[in-house]
Amino acid sequence: MSLTELAAQVQSQSQSARSLSEAALARLEAASGLKATAWCVPDAALIQADALDRLCGMQKDAGPLAGVPVAIKANIAVEGMPMDCASASLQGYKAPATARAAYLLQNAGAVLLCGANMDELAIGTTGQHSVHGATGNPLAPGHVPGGSSSGSAALVAAGVVPLALGTDSGGSVRQPAAWCGVVGAVGTWGRVSRSGVMAHASSFDRVGVLSQSVADAALAMEILSGPDSQDASAAERDLPVLLKAASSGVEGMKIGVLKQAQAMADASVWEATQATVEGLQSQGATVKVLSLPELELALPCYRVLAAVEAISNLARIDGMRFGLKAQGEGFHQALAQARSTGFGPGVKERLLLGSYLAEHSADLVEPSRRLRAFLKLALFQLLGQVDAIVMPTTPGLPLAVGQQDGGTSDAFTVLSSLAGVPSISVPIGRVQGLPVGAQVLSRLWDERSAFRLAGAMESL
Repeated sequence: MSLTELAAQVQSQSQSARSLSEAALARLEAASGLKATAWCVPDAALIQADALDRLCGMQKDAGPLAGVPVAIKANIAVEGMPMDCASASLQGYKAPATARAAYLLQNAGAVLLCGANMDELAIGTTGQHSVHGATGNPLAPGHVPGGSSSGSAALVAAGVVPLALGTDSGGSVRQPAAWCGVVGAVGTWGRVSRSGVMAHASSFDRVGVLSQSVADAALAMEILSGPDSQDASAAERDLPVLLKAASSGVEGMKIGVLKQAQAMADASVWEATQATVEGLQSQGATVKVLSLPELELALPCYRVLAAVEAISNLARIDGMRFGLKAQGEGFHQALAQARSTGFGPGVKERLLLGSYLAEHSADLVEPSRRLRAFLKLALFQLLGQVDAIVMPTTPGLPLAVGQQDGGTSDAFTVLSSLAGVPSISVPIGRVQGLPVGAQVLSRLWDERSAFRLAGAMESL
């Protein structure tokens, strides 16, 4: 059942918001083995649901998401709720206010059911590095769900909630969406406010949605979009109309395919993506083969810049302002103690890398910034020739638990992140029994074309 249909039932009182929340809480308990949650306060969720039921009982408009239970990634603030970002360094910290994105969902009538597990401090691609334990993949047991928005993807894939918020710096919404067989969408950088979200790499970070259908993602993105006085990067632009676009078809659209992606992807993943492209052709789209020889440079470029930005954003977790209160003779001793105790190996590795890169900025960081500008321009030029580009979301299949790929699963998603363009990952079937996704990239502020194409891909 779609978000629109669920909300209509609550609004008409044919089903109560409380019953929806109670059923979601029961599913959450049944799926506890996934370790997909960071926090859950059932009484708080039921209080929200009861308030919505009273509103509907007075024949008041409860909003387009009336009574819909949603999950919020653990690095997105909800006032009074834990916000540990899956890190021991922030255990016990509670959010002093609600993030703009979470507020907009509540204002639309959604019930904030729980916080979703994640890779520590949004650094990771597997969902295995969290103080709350490793998140499981409900569609591929024995395989990782992807990350860092692992819990959000797993909760939607398991049917616990129909919608979840995640954050995406280099692919952290779209990659787990692909590996868990759900839809993951991010808009243009600046389309959705980031106020109240723990920053990782600020020039890349985007709030995104994970859902069971493209239409549900479109509705959620409509609700989340807009300016915010608390976030200077949240753009003041006309709000997009996306729900209708998701069912508009692709007749007359031009689709681009990057030939370099074929060489970088597993043969089975590429074949599934190519079959999807052929299906879009049968629906009236035309296909153009495009070339971006520098595609393989996108991932190392992102890694350098994200690591440098991370050391700046995580500087506040020093044992004095935020983080474990450490004892030491001076600042440096306290800092070392707080971080050695509070941070996991993945975060420590990222901080060490970022510190090294910052010390060699002229040789490593500045060239990466120039490369980012070049890749952005090259992608913009390609998107000027087509309405959107289709490529695999990830080069390979979901990793088995314990398997390593060196973080290359983000090799395709970082292209959108470097340029800040909209991107949507859509499930396109299974290969060797494992979920596979293909992603759409469209022009800046043209989420409509992305959702048109994503909706057609889903219909295949």
